[in-house]
Amino acid sequence: LAEDPDPGAALFDFLARTVQASGLKIAYADALERAGIGTDEVVAPVRERVTKAVATLLDRAQRAGAVREDVAVGQVFVFIHGASRAVPTITDDALRAATLRMMFDGLRPR
Repeated sequence: LAEDPDPGAALFDFLARTVQASGLKIAYADALERAGIGTDEVVAPVRERVTKAVATLLDRAQRAGAVREDVAVGQVFVFIHGASRAVPTITDDALRAATLRMMFDGLRPR
């Protein structure tokens, strides 16, 4: 995705796929927590790599004018967290897709 000729589409595709795949990841994280294993322990080894990759996608999308310049990488992770908890609970496919598009609109330039 970091080399995609359409940086905006690359970022939004990454976000959509991440949110859509979040149900299993959330269940896994919840199971780890119940077992007394903090998710920070599990995530720590890859956190820096993931943050750099997302920062690259965000920077490219911003330079292409597809994402607001005032969006920071930390906000993208907050977006992912919130959307990952909310969007998968929507059972209607059309409503789920429309909701995700609406959320993406908040990242686009005004």
